[in-house]
Amino acid sequence: MDYSLQTVETYILIDAPNIINEISKSYTIMAERPRNGVQCFFDTFDWRLYNKGLTLLQKTTEYRLYHWRQDREVATSPVASTLQPKFWWDFPDSPLKEALKPCLGVRALLLLASMKSQAQTLRVLNDDEKSVLLVHVEDILPAGDGSPPQAPSTLRLQQVRGYDQEFNEFRVFLYKLGLKPQKADVLTLLLEAHGKQPGDYSSKVNISLRPDWPGRVAAREIFMKLLNVMQQNEAGLKADIDTEFLHDFRVAIRRTRSALTQLKGVFPHEVTERYKRDFAELGKLTSRLRDLDVYLLKEDEYRSMLPADLASHLEPMFDTMRRERKREHQKLVRALSAGAYKRTMEAWDDFLNHPDAAKNSSKPVSELARKFIWKKYNQVMTLGQAIADDSPDPELHNLRIDCKKLRYLLEFFATLFPEKEMASIIRQVKKLQDNLGEFNDLYVQQQHLKEFLNSDSKTEKHHSAVAAIGGLTAVLFQRQQGVRQAFAQTFDRFSDSGNAALFIKLFG
Repeated sequence: MDYSLQTVETYILIDAPNIINEISKSYTIMAERPRNGVQCFFDTFDWRLYNKGLTLLQKTTEYRLYHWRQDREVATSPVASTLQPKFWWDFPDSPLKEALKPCLGVRALLLLASMKSQAQTLRVLNDDEKSVLLVHVEDILPAGDGSPPQAPSTLRLQQVRGYDQEFNEFRVFLYKLGLKPQKADVLTLLLEAHGKQPGDYSSKVNISLRPDWPGRVAAREIFMKLLNVMQQNEAGLKADIDTEFLHDFRVAIRRTRSALTQLKGVFPHEVTERYKRDFAELGKLTSRLRDLDVYLLKEDEYRSMLPADLASHLEPMFDTMRRERKREHQKLVRALSAGAYKRTMEAWDDFLNHPDAAKNSSKPVSELARKFIWKKYNQVMTLGQAIADDSPDPELHNLRIDCKKLRYLLEFFATLFPEKEMASIIRQVKKLQDNLGEFNDLYVQQQHLKEFLNSDSKTEKHHSAVAAIGGLTAVLFQRQQGVRQAFAQTFDRFSDSGNAALFIKLFG
């Protein structure tokens, strides 16, 4: 008998005993033995699995990745040890590991919820006592750890190959009982029962602004979103859960500084200058730690750039970086726990809730957005058109900064303009920014490698380590030259007539 999965549908049961009773009245069923267990649900802080319609759960003996939107199992893997995997690379080699890799990236898995459950499978039999479909009922039980006393049960209806008619008839039967298929998973139900909302964090600045809002009101919404991102990432940053907490924290700081610089006249000048200084100092506190994170995340990539016998001699450098990273993280944690940081954030929050007026405070945000974006776009065009093959590297660095500022403005005000056209413009800016960003990153990495050679006494004693770092620097230089050569074509695509016409239409 073939029980391979054909179709699975999920139903939410408010009164499971009554539904089972109705099924037993109308169908011949064979109830399998109930199964008790504990299930643990995992996702990243920014809900990378949930946003793709996925749920990762751990049962007693296996991990299971489930696509709840499509109601299908993606991959499984046995529980290989008592240690809970934190990153995708901690899982044993398996289809599950490969499925998680593109979803998780460098983010850690967090335990979102755990539950006790009782599951039972009902086999629906025909006159020949053959199983024609399977009904899986699962009850969420109180776990005694603050979980809700009762949460909705689920019914999963599984088709058996060769019995399509029986499956469809049973669907009609459930419909008459008032049940409809649901695109929801147990995790969503469990979190909602706790009063939590899946997908409640995103670092993206996706703020619904109204065109007629005064500039001060719109600016407050933008800055409050960025402040909230910083605050949401503080705990994970301090606990050093993964490197993306610091990354999102830093990006929110950069966006805040950029907005303070570019949204001119929305807040009083003295207030703007004060917080530009405060957030600049905060950004400096995080810079070295982020640099070290980037290098350590690239460790495998760096090794792959060199012959195996030479790559092994990079180990002293990475050991030194790991020790320095620990010191830098401790220093940042102390700074974030200090009174000065807390007073700055509290004062900024208080100001945003009671902002003072300035010359552009009352102007409609749609008018200000066009003005700010148009000005920055023209600056980018002027700088970009002036760059030639022999232009010094700092000119590309300056253009990179202006591209970043332009992209931030476009993202801040995206909801004020047509969605498809804004998406097209932002995509073009991002391509140019990626080219310039890669060029700058490769330059900075070379400079840091040279500084490391000059400052690390242990490296000086190991000629093989010097050779390895020198070889790596040479490879990075060659890559940088390739990126530089690609700049002209990238900028030509950004500045073509179609993109220029779109900027003129929306902001000119």
